[in-house]
Amino acid sequence: MAAATRLAVTLSRPSRTAIAAAAESDEVFGEAEAIPDAPGKIRHLLATWLSHGHDPLSLLWLDAWQASRHRPALRHEVTAQMARDIDRLTVIIQGGVNRGEFTTAEPALAAGQIFSLVDGLSVQAAIRGTIEYTYSRALVAVVTETILGVRLLT
Repeated sequence: MAAATRLAVTLSRPSRTAIAAAAESDEVFGEAEAIPDAPGKIRHLLATWLSHGHDPLSLLWLDAWQASRHRPALRHEVTAQMARDIDRLTVIIQGGVNRGEFTTAEPALAAGQIFSLVDGLSVQAAIRGTIEYTYSRALVAVVTETILGVRLLT
């Protein structure tokens, strides 16, 4: 995963961290944009974010979150990228609400909740094979369905 490699290299240069994370984010959200319906976009995003193939980037995010505790410049970059991703997810959710595909009353709040669920599972990348997370991934899907008011994956 090229973006994961870029993020790894740039953890030592905080001003570049957001650029690397943004490249990965652009790729995943760009793929989702090609899907015509908002539920399909969300399905794609969840499948990508929760897949084993996403582990290298999840591990780098874990490193970035940890390192940012003591490095204000990195914290700023990490926080800014997270806010951009939440904004992009909010746009997708709002589009789904506008088309009657989702029933959530607060798309921005829903986006933040969904990212909290996904980010919470980033630890699975660090200990995969030690603890089985299949049911936790299913939980993310069920809770996301509840947040958006639509059946997506279950």
